[in-house]
Amino acid sequence: MAGYIFKELRLTGENKKDAFVKFKYGLNVISGPSNTGKTFIFDCLDYMLGSSDKLKPIPEIKGYSNIFLEIESDDQVYTIETEIKNNNIYKLYRSKVNKLNTEPEILKRKLESNSKVNLNSFFFKLKQH
Repeated sequence: MAGYIFKELRLTGENKKDAFVKFKYGLNVISGPSNTGKTFIFDCLDYMLGSSDKLKPIPEIKGYSNIFLEIESDDQVYTIETEIKNNNIYKLYRSKVNKLNTEPEILKRKLESNSKVNLNSFFFKLKQH
């Protein structure tokens, strides 16, 4: 497989039931009535891809603290985690979101000329496969 695919987007918080969206191979369409979270899902994906925009403080996000994005590339599964309120760093796991049994690699959000350990370089490497 060239590139990568999203497998799951998940929000977690203490004493909160996980909120998640699972993606399938191929085209995924998110539909529903107004004000049901469709745009928020897109905003969460954008946030996990390194957007400098913070997530909108919608009432439903109260109590959630972390966001995860599971990605598959060349039969390897990765999970990226960051805090909802402070996304200066990302944790990269080489496992599924529901089996985070590896020590994470720390990725910086911003590009730095002296560092190749950042979110953009991770996605660039995946795109090359």
